[in-house]
Amino acid sequence: MIKSDFALIKLRAEVALQQVLVEHGHQPRVYGRECPFCQSTDFVKCGVENGKQRYGCCRCKRRFHERPVFKCDCLVVGQVPKCQDCPQFQFHLQAAEQRVKELADWSVEQLQGVLPQPPQPK
Repeated sequence: MIKSDFALIKLRAEVALQQVLVEHGHQPRVYGRECPFCQSTDFVKCGVENGKQRYGCCRCKRRFHERPVFKCDCLVVGQVPKCQDCPQFQFHLQAAEQRVKELADWSVEQLQGVLPQPPQPK
């Protein structure tokens, strides 16, 4: 009984993650070079405070400190240890967690029906 419950949970998580990746895709990009409030890249330098560069956003008019830059150049989400800190990976993880909850009532047959089938040898 426990083994079959674990298999069902694993299958549900696999389906959820695949659906999230298809819906939201994965685009390598650089994080930290945008306003943390409105994600605009239109900002100007606005002085230095405590040795850190300050910026002023031209869109939302808010100010923020220089932020660490994180570059996501992975081709597949979650394949390397640095993915744990990636904002895109965290988004996909939260979306998959929500999708698992939505799939809670699905049977094994329904879940297996939406999984992509491996290519059959000829």
